[in-house]
Amino acid sequence: MKAVIIDDERFVREDLKRMLDKHPDIEIIGEAGTVPAARTLLKASEPDVVFLDIQLVGGSGFDLVEVIPLYSNIIFFTAHDEFAVRAFDVNALDYLLKPVDETRLSTAIDRLRRTGIKKPIRPAAKKAFLEKDKILIQSDRQQRFIHVRDIMVVVSIGGNYTRVHLTDNSRPTVRRTMKEWADMLPGDLFFQIHRSSIINLNFLESVDQNDGKTMKVRMIGMKKALLVSRRSSPSLKKCINKINGKNNPGIFRRIPM
Repeated sequence: MKAVIIDDERFVREDLKRMLDKHPDIEIIGEAGTVPAARTLLKASEPDVVFLDIQLVGGSGFDLVEVIPLYSNIIFFTAHDEFAVRAFDVNALDYLLKPVDETRLSTAIDRLRRTGIKKPIRPAAKKAFLEKDKILIQSDRQQRFIHVRDIMVVVSIGGNYTRVHLTDNSRPTVRRTMKEWADMLPGDLFFQIHRSSIINLNFLESVDQNDGKTMKVRMIGMKKALLVSRRSSPSLKKCINKINGKNNPGIFRRIPM
């Protein structure tokens, strides 16, 4: 598995590399010490895992999440524990406290191995469900079939768990990763706006881009707006333009830009 290390202290990077040497299936392909250098590194590489410090020169590790590929696992490490909740909000695989303990690092690596490499599958290889299909979901020891078209939003809640917002206003918690959802949901109906959320375009109500930088979407029946990553924004805009150009407005709501 290809890895990059991002930390503004060289001795920390060297110490982490020394510990990772004991895991021969992890290959370090690059390192960076500042936010600008990290952006360049992440855009030029395709890491399976990013070891990411939170407090960096020139910004925060959270500022880099938007340029980390959606399929990359993130393992945060920091000297402070107050960022843990936010770390898992962006679907981090693990959160380590400095100084990093070798045993604790090994636990994170074992979790990484169980998660596996999440490189995207080419569209031709996908066997996604159709809008009319039903899928089985299991939550709280209950099983039920739901129509794909009744899924409004899928949101990661950390680890391998996701919350599914349905048209009947229920929100079951399911043991299924975002990658699994992305692979199974039809691409002409669903769009992954962020590493932690997938939306059903049929329920897209409006797009908010007030500051010209960050984009948020509002879904029919949901009070809270959802953040769109900068990496996903251009593709979503193209998708919206295509929707607005459709001759059948009954299928999609017209979306103001």
